[in-house]
Amino acid sequence: MTRKANKNRSRSALISLVGVSFLAVTLSACASSASGDPSAPKIQGQGQNQGQTTDPADTVAPPAELLGTWSSDAKGEPTPVFANEGAVTGTDGCNRISSTFTFNGERAVLAPFASTKMACQGVDDWLKGASEVALDGDVLQVFNNKGDEIGTLDRAS
Repeated sequence: MTRKANKNRSRSALISLVGVSFLAVTLSACASSASGDPSAPKIQGQGQNQGQTTDPADTVAPPAELLGTWSSDAKGEPTPVFANEGAVTGTDGCNRISSTFTFNGERAVLAPFASTKMACQGVDDWLKGASEVALDGDVLQVFNNKGDEIGTLDRAS
């Protein structure tokens, strides 16, 4: 075997090792944050709530009416999906979004969204500014971190 072939094999092995190590660290971080440990703090929404924790005793299960898909006729059709385990995923009309939420009995408090970063001309990605949501019949009111209503969503059929 030539020296060049050995060098390429060593480089490939090193790259594989680094990749596997990164994957292991990433998965262990995910596993520890999703442990379901009731003593683990829950992150609340943006702005004034950002970085604060919620005592698990202060949160309640979200109502069934909140769960499911919500949408808007706005260009890009923002469509968040709320799941029973406290996850919210979907699109803000342009980018994929992912977050978590807690329910305090009146409103769902959203953690900051993780999002893709595509540029979409003519699409108002107002949903990115959501900090809390509240049910009003079949309408979901969306509030920013100052408590201002920034939009509404209808239950998707």
